[in-house]
Amino acid sequence: MGQAWGGIQVDQSTVAVREHFGKFDDVLEPGCHCIPWYFGYKLAGKLSLRLQQLDVRCETKTKDNVFVNVVASIQYRALSGKGADAFYKLSNTKVQIQAYVFDVIRASVPKLDLDSAFEQKNDIAKAVEEELEKVTEKQIGGNLTAPSHPSKWKCDRSNCQWIGFTEINGLYIYGSGTINAQGTKWWGSSNVNHTRKARSLLSHFI
Repeated sequence: MGQAWGGIQVDQSTVAVREHFGKFDDVLEPGCHCIPWYFGYKLAGKLSLRLQQLDVRCETKTKDNVFVNVVASIQYRALSGKGADAFYKLSNTKVQIQAYVFDVIRASVPKLDLDSAFEQKNDIAKAVEEELEKVTEKQIGGNLTAPSHPSKWKCDRSNCQWIGFTEINGLYIYGSGTINAQGTKWWGSSNVNHTRKARSLLSHFI
């Protein structure tokens, strides 16, 4: 009877994602909830908030040409306040984490001989942790529009970028917004130096 009326139970350490006509509606906390399917609501899925562990195995070669298998154990979990982000924006969490770990291990271990690799395992683990923490997300939820004419642009000559990202490793830009640099109006102005590249959006990835 409960399912006929759209009643569901969300277990402890779990959240459920509810959609309305295919659009995200709410994140449901543990307990009993009503999802009236006859009004266009549906259960999109559930997400565990429990601490999980991923063992990443990476084969690489040391500086003295010895092949080693390095195993890194990564513990992670979804944050309760970020349930929607974890459900919709991470397509394959394990694969994404694994890729970052591979990059760090294959960049660190080949610089060390076999003995040093064992001695510095804590340093390698710290480097993996720092790499995962450096992943940066920027969400665009509105419309970012540059000034319509150079005469309205106020800036310091040493820093004249409209939007700038520098020294970024692992940048994700998402959202429903748009970026409009007003390029046509700017390049059509006689005040613009056409011999130089446009500088309204600067990015420098490492």
